[in-house]
Amino acid sequence: AGSDGLLGQLAIVGASLSYATFTTFSRKVIRGEVEPLVLSAIAMLSAALTTTVLSLIGALFFDLPLATPAAMPLNALLALLVLGLVNTFVAYLLFYNIVRVLGAARAAMVTYIVPVVGLCLGVLFLGETLDLFIIGGAALIFTGIGIVNIRRLPFRRIKAAGAAAD
Repeated sequence: AGSDGLLGQLAIVGASLSYATFTTFSRKVIRGEVEPLVLSAIAMLSAALTTTVLSLIGALFFDLPLATPAAMPLNALLALLVLGLVNTFVAYLLFYNIVRVLGAARAAMVTYIVPVVGLCLGVLFLGETLDLFIIGGAALIFTGIGIVNIRRLPFRRIKAAGAAAD
């Protein structure tokens, strides 16, 4: 059971590294005037190909069942299509537009909010306990995002422009 936990943790680290790398890479590509629609399509196709290859490896070498679309119930297939096409593809379109406008580092800050949303949804829908640690963690996340973005506030720009004129 210990190695399973380690593999899961390594998968999370690998996913985070992939996300950070592709976000930074996308900023460079967007500067080269590649449309967010093209980047979104590339991300979706890359994910589909990777999933297919990993599913085949799992079926061939690890005796895992291979789920084909024909074997899936209709409601599961529809959920897969809606989550993939609508939720994920549209989210990528929005994200890459934000990367174009705000830059990769500031656009990636949206990922900091995901744990807070997950915890709040757990409290609301699963009856999980809301304690001081959750509230404190959420406050730290929002404080960090605020500190990083404070340089964008109008009074900071006016002050910086005044200092440059002197």
